[in-house]
This record gives sequence, structure tokens and C-alpha cells, in this order.
Amino acid sequence: LARLDTLARGGAAVDPAERARLTAAMAAHEAAASAEAALDARLTADLARLLEIDATARRFRRELALERGATRAPEQALADLHTRARAAAAARRELGG
Repeated sequence: LARLDTLARGGAAVDPAERARLTAAMAAHEAAASAEAALDARLTADLARLLEIDATARRFRRELALERGATRAPEQALADLHTRARAAAAARRELGG
């Protein structure tokens, strides 16, 4: 546009349609650049949220693994209860009860 303005000031004929097309193209370019920047910002924010979710999931997974290590699995606890119940029943039988 500056070049067209300079040409017009110098007395050269400037096509108004060409000036309008150039102005429209520049506006479209600015709009596209603005949309791209907005999309980049949104993607960055979404990525940050996903990283937070990942960190939380990993922390919970670690905590669950630690809890499982400290306590027995439910199947093992049930098997132990059955073993104790059988041992108690055998002890009662021996005692005559």
C-alpha cells in the first residue's frame, strides 16, 4: 500500500480495484495470522491441561502401587481367611467341640 501511495503522490495512475484487492489481501492475511495465534494459544493451553492430567494419573498410579505393596491383594486375603477358618475348624474338632 505504501508503494501505491507513493506512486499516486508521484502522479502515476493507481488502479482503485488493485488497491482494494491489496487491502483485502492484507486484511485476510492479518486475520489468518490472528487465527493462527489464537489456535496456538489454545493448543498450548490444552497441552498444559493434558500434562497436568498425566502427572495426576501417574501420581495416583504410584500411590496405588505403593498401597498394593503394603497390603495384600484381595484374593490373597480371602485365601488366608479360608486357611484360618479351616485351621480353626480343625482345632475345634480336636478339642471335641
